[in-house]
Amino acid sequence: MHRQNLVILGVIAALAGHGCGVDKLAPPTDAGAQDGDTASDLFVPDGVDAASGYTYCDPRAAEPGCPSGTFCETTSFICVDCVADISRCNPDGSRESCEAPHATRVGEVSGGFYTPDPCPSDAVCVQSGIRTSCEPVICDAGHSECVDASVLRCNMNGTEETVERCAAGRACYEGKCETIRHNVLLIFDTSGSMHDYIVPSIPTGIDCGAGLSPCPGGQACSDPDGGECLASGTPIQCDDGNHGPCVQPWPVCDDPSDPLTLFGLSKAVYADGVNQAIGGFAQFALQRFPQRESATNGQNCWLGWYAPIEGGKIAGDDGASATAPGGWFDAGMSQAFVVPFPPRNSLDNSQKILSWLDNVESLSATDAPCTTSADCAGGRCGTVNGEGRCFRHSNDELRAGGETPLGKSLFYAGEYFRRFVRVDGKPCARSADCGSVGYLCKDDVCVDPYRKCRDDFIILFTDGEESQFKTEADFFNPTVQARRLAFGLDCTADEDCRGGAVCGVDGMCSVPGADMVYAAINSGGYGALASPDGQPISIRTTVITLQADHSAAISSNRRIAEAGGGAHIDVTATDPDAFKAALIHAMSPNYKCEPEDL
Repeated sequence: MHRQNLVILGVIAALAGHGCGVDKLAPPTDAGAQDGDTASDLFVPDGVDAASGYTYCDPRAAEPGCPSGTFCETTSFICVDCVADISRCNPDGSRESCEAPHATRVGEVSGGFYTPDPCPSDAVCVQSGIRTSCEPVICDAGHSECVDASVLRCNMNGTEETVERCAAGRACYEGKCETIRHNVLLIFDTSGSMHDYIVPSIPTGIDCGAGLSPCPGGQACSDPDGGECLASGTPIQCDDGNHGPCVQPWPVCDDPSDPLTLFGLSKAVYADGVNQAIGGFAQFALQRFPQRESATNGQNCWLGWYAPIEGGKIAGDDGASATAPGGWFDAGMSQAFVVPFPPRNSLDNSQKILSWLDNVESLSATDAPCTTSADCAGGRCGTVNGEGRCFRHSNDELRAGGETPLGKSLFYAGEYFRRFVRVDGKPCARSADCGSVGYLCKDDVCVDPYRKCRDDFIILFTDGEESQFKTEADFFNPTVQARRLAFGLDCTADEDCRGGAVCGVDGMCSVPGADMVYAAINSGGYGALASPDGQPISIRTTVITLQADHSAAISSNRRIAEAGGGAHIDVTATDPDAFKAALIHAMSPNYKCEPEDL
């Protein structure tokens, strides 16, 4: 049986239970209609006006000849829109109705075609099966907005509103539920000592074992029954004369699946950590110790095409206790902050972070012309089609070299949070001007409506201790900076302190019940952080110390963590699983607010 006959039968069967009089549309039994017969495209029954405007059909043919979506009325031989009373809503919201066709002879029919059947001006057509209704419009179709922390959503017809309550750890931003994510800044140690071997491998000439004195700190005995002390140090590169543990030539270097160095292992662990922690209740940014581009370096596995900046400071650092817009900090931020927090919740920067940890570094030509590399400001002058072009990084990578500026790194982190992350009160014309996740532009200033549900954290990862500002009398000492960022330094009232600290009789912020004693320090008015509108900022610092070779580093780093209100975690390169577990735990804070808290 051909398709159109099946359509006719299917419609009849579907409508039989409705008592519709459609018996006239039953397939004809006229002996003159044989299987395989097809109505002509120009079929017109005898005795009718071909110019009537109707499309005619031959119900006796296997293919009656009606256009798709229409039906052959068997008495009138006219193609009609419907076979029973029906109405429909059009895409533009208008309504049309079609009355069941009625015919008494060939060429004449009443009904059977859609005609306008408009709804009142304050109503809209709503389809329900083969019927429609005009429902009053109560909201903008498809629009959603925030009501407190829930989503008020209008259906696609504009006839009904529903309220969606966001789940724990989520709230309504600009008409949809979004995760409220904490800010977690990862500070990665890129000092030269990170190139040390995981397992000490360099003979020192000192005998050990079999009753002899133990090896000095940072060394290990090759054989406890009698061997030689081995020290760590910068790995050698494999070549014909080096057959011991060595890194492969550029660009392979340290194999992330079987690393030899602290640096290679740490990057692999951090890559796993980012992959596992992303998508939870935290967003991440990546900071290194300050380095500049140095694409004129020869290919090497240590610094790559970077160079550490003398003193471990951002270029132009004038030693001031705060930074101002448009100054050296803004100009040199990229020397330390290689991947900032994403500006909107819908953006994911995890792949960008991973690209700094994937052991791939490359340069590509830019459009900037050059004669020598001096024209390229850290890039390299190369030739493209006979013309000089500056080559710069097209794939960045963390590289290690230089000092361990923990204190300055924490200071830079505080300035980044203060000026670019916690932007309450920053002037704006639209939400995009705020440039920070969670902030909306309201009354021309940036506001985070769920600020109380979002915390700020720093994970300071290092294999050593502060190399510059070693005494706690110095404003840029890491313990001082960690305390400043979390609780505040000097004070005259409790309002000058942060994170639950109170102003003590000695004029210093202290945490009730804490045992730590700190030296008094005059901050010159920069003892704590605040957003542009004066709201307090408190950032907790956790310190992860990797395989420190002397107790002083562990002790000083533990003090940084305690002063910063975070945890101190000792990890070893010989137990990478424990290292990874500790890192992921630190990177995975839980949500802070339940729906009822909002």
